[in-house]
Amino acid sequence: MKRVLLSSLLFLLVWNLYGQTEDSLTNSYKWLSIDYGAHIESVDSKGATPLSAGVFYASDIFLHNILDKKVGFNKWQTGITIVNSKAVGLVFDIFFIPEGLDVFISDVSKNDVRGPYNFKDITDSHFYLPPVNSDSIIIEVRGSASLFPLLNLHISEILVMSKPVIHNYHKGFGGSESCEINVNCSEGDLWEMQKKSVVRILLRKNGQAYWCTGTLVNNTNNDYHPYLLTADHCGNGASEYDLSQWVFYFNYAFEGCDDIAVEPELQTMTGCRLIASGGDEGDSGSDFYLVELLDNVPFSYDPFFCGWDRSVSGAASGVTIHHPDGDVKKISTFNNSATTADWNGSGVFSHWEVTWSDTENGHGVTEGGSSGAPLFNPYGYITGTLTGGLAACEEGLYGPGTGPDEPDFFGKFGYSWNQNGSLASEQLMPWLDPQSINPAFLEGLYNSDIPVASFYADTAVIIGNEISFTDRSAGVVEEWNWYFEGGIPETSNEKNPPPVSYSSFGAYDVRLVASN
Repeated sequence: MKRVLLSSLLFLLVWNLYGQTEDSLTNSYKWLSIDYGAHIESVDSKGATPLSAGVFYASDIFLHNILDKKVGFNKWQTGITIVNSKAVGLVFDIFFIPEGLDVFISDVSKNDVRGPYNFKDITDSHFYLPPVNSDSIIIEVRGSASLFPLLNLHISEILVMSKPVIHNYHKGFGGSESCEINVNCSEGDLWEMQKKSVVRILLRKNGQAYWCTGTLVNNTNNDYHPYLLTADHCGNGASEYDLSQWVFYFNYAFEGCDDIAVEPELQTMTGCRLIASGGDEGDSGSDFYLVELLDNVPFSYDPFFCGWDRSVSGAASGVTIHHPDGDVKKISTFNNSATTADWNGSGVFSHWEVTWSDTENGHGVTEGGSSGAPLFNPYGYITGTLTGGLAACEEGLYGPGTGPDEPDFFGKFGYSWNQNGSLASEQLMPWLDPQSINPAFLEGLYNSDIPVASFYADTAVIIGNEISFTDRSAGVVEEWNWYFEGGIPETSNEKNPPPVSYSSFGAYDVRLVASN
C-alpha cells in the first residue's frame, strides 16, 4: 500500500579506523561505510499493493579479507555502516565456517545479537541474515587462529531498510496510526488462540522488501503442517530465490494494552515455498497466496493453526488481526454483517466487504502492512484475507473517499477453496483437505495438551430472550464447567451449554473452566 521512489544511485566505500574503549568489542578495527545514495519516499495508498520496506543492493564483500584480529584474543572483527539505512540485512552467496569458529553479527550497542553461526549453518545456497535494527553492524569471529584462513564469507547483497525492524515507540511504538488497537487490549480477550496464528511477514520480491500479514492454517490431517495464508498481491512475482528469504515474525505483540518502549521478543523463521495462489493479485479472483514454511514451527513459539469456514454467508460480526505498517499486532472489530462484493469493479463477487466499528479502546482499521490479514467470524474461523479498501483512521487520510466508516475488502476463503481456477496450484482445497472429506468448516489446531478456555456469545442480550454460548477452547479438553451469573440456568458442564436467559437488566459475569 506504499511504493518506493529511488533517486540516482551513488556507491561509496569509505574505510575508517575506529578506536574503542576497553570494554567495547575491540580496541581498533576497520569500518566499512557504504552510501548507496538511495532516498526512499513513502506514498500512502489503500490499493492492492504491499507496503514497501526496503531495497536489496548488489554487493561484493569478502569478510575474511577485512576482518581485523583483536590483539591478545582469538577474535576478528569489522564494522559496516549503510548511510541513511534504518536497518540492515545481509545476503551471503558463500557461507563457509570451519568447525571450531563461531560468527556473531550485531548492532553496535549489542541490543540485537545474532549467532553464534558455525559449521552447522553451512549451506550450498544463499544464507540470509534478517535485518539488524541499526544502520551499523559489527561482525565478529571467535575461535582458533589456525582455522581462520579457512573461513569464507561473501556478502552478495545488502538489504537497506527504509524503516526500522524494531519500531519507534513514540508513535504507538511503530509507524501505525493512532486509532489502531493493540491485540491484547480488551477487544482481543476472546481471540487468544487466533492471536497466536497471525504473523508479520518481511517479504522479498523483484529486488525490494515489503511488509505484509499472514496466518497459520490447519488442514484436515490435523498434523501441524506449516501452511501459511496471505494475499496474492503480497507474493505475486516472487521467485523461488525471493521466497527463500521471506522472514516470518511470530507473537510480535505487546503483552498488555498499553504502548511501551520494550521491543517484543523476536521469534522468527526464514524461508518458504509457494503452494498455490489466485495468481491475479485480486483483479479477477480472491487474492489468496498459500505458502509452506521450510521448517515446522517450533513448539516454543506456541503456534495456533487456525480453523476456517468456507460458508457462502457473510459473518454477522468478527475481527481482523494484523500488522499495520509492520507494527506490533493490532485488532480491528466489525459488528455489522460482512456482505458479498467484488474488488475494484471486477464484477466477480469474490470478496467480503466489511466496515469497522468503534470499540472500547479506539476505532481500529487497516493500513499498508495489513495486507493478507485474516477475517475471523464469531467462531474464530478464517473467512477471508485482506486485499485492500478505503478504511482509514481519519477522513481523507489516503485521499477522497477514505475514512473510518469506509469499507475494506477480504478475498473469500470459500472462493479461494476451488473457484479461482481448475488447477491444484490455483486452489486451497487440495492442500487444506488432503483427506478429501470436503468439510464446510474446520476447527483450529493448537500444539499443546494444555487446555485454553475460550468461548463465543453475543454480548447484547434482550431481557427474557435466550443466548447461546459456543465453546472455542483449544488443547485437550475433557471437562467444561460454566458459570452464568444471574442466568437461567446458572451452571452447566456440557461443552456447549443449553441456551441461557436473563430476567433483569445489568452486566453479568460468565466464566468457563476447561480442564483435562
